[in-house]
Amino acid sequence: GNGVRVAMAEDAALAFARRHNIPCAFSWLSEDVMPAGDPLFTGCPGGLAEISANQVLFRADTILILGGRLDLGTTAFQRHVFGDQAHRIVVDIDQPELDKFGDLPRVDKVRADLHALPEAIAALRNPTSAASPDWLPWCQEVRREYLAEEETRMASDKMNVYNITRIFNGWADHKAWIPASSGYAEETFSRFFQPGVGSRFFNGASLGSMGLGLAHSIGASFSSPHRICCLEADGGIMLNIQELATLVHYGPRGFVIFLLNNNGYESIRASQTRFFGGVAGVDLASGLYIPSFEKLCAAFGLRYLSVDTSAALAALLPTLGADDPPVLVDMHIDQFEYRGPAVKTIRSEERRVGKECRSRWSP
Repeated sequence: GNGVRVAMAEDAALAFARRHNIPCAFSWLSEDVMPAGDPLFTGCPGGLAEISANQVLFRADTILILGGRLDLGTTAFQRHVFGDQAHRIVVDIDQPELDKFGDLPRVDKVRADLHALPEAIAALRNPTSAASPDWLPWCQEVRREYLAEEETRMASDKMNVYNITRIFNGWADHKAWIPASSGYAEETFSRFFQPGVGSRFFNGASLGSMGLGLAHSIGASFSSPHRICCLEADGGIMLNIQELATLVHYGPRGFVIFLLNNNGYESIRASQTRFFGGVAGVDLASGLYIPSFEKLCAAFGLRYLSVDTSAALAALLPTLGADDPPVLVDMHIDQFEYRGPAVKTIRSEERRVGKECRSRWSP
């Protein structure tokens, strides 16, 4: 969890994992602690996740949770069965977080400051690993198989979040990626993004503030040594469009806004369609007007570029210089996109809203 980074203990935790070949799972807030290409990286389990990450979690016999809040999104609203076949050791400095586990069986709750983790690791008297030699290869294989199947299943020539994120993954090293807005700019991008070497990844933990990505990204540009890549969606950025003036005024070099433009509020459209069988206020046809971003950028004095194919985006990225003034890249993406297996909100026969989760092992 992100508590490992807050305690500045990530180097010690990773060194311990590598010494004993321990597979590592991450929350969305901590997934950039280890590059996705590392042999120990198994992904981010949860309610919106690649199936292999959940399979690893539910095959383990011992799970050590370090500074991970295990929120409802991570546990798919089912904390009581999150890795419940395993002996779970939860380490956190916050007692109320530990109290969430109540009296669940096979859970050891340890209130501790993770600043002490390096010292605790150094004090271990038994340096050997109890893991089966087949465990890590199995985790690697199940991840490889799933990602290959996902690529086949989701292959498309369309300009969608899955395809553009795969392009970004090859350009991710040593950059700060900030999809802090709600909706496709955060959830879908976070689902498919693979952290690179030296990259940072900041998303909004609350998953609720549309338009937050731009403000967060501008703030990060004042202190981060990384190039800033802001991920925003067309609907979200309209809620903080005035911040374009702030961006132009300070002009951080190399700053890029990658705008996911799907003509409105796609997440809201999906929810309205599922619950009510119709939509309102989600696009121009249903009452939502979003002006031309090219004209908005001209009004603010911000550079503007537009792409409408994955090939065009791939060709554009190498031309975006680290010393260039800020730019908005308007990416015209497919309006409808399948994000893969996920927990979804449903309405029961009594018209009450609840959560539906398929079997841990099924797509």
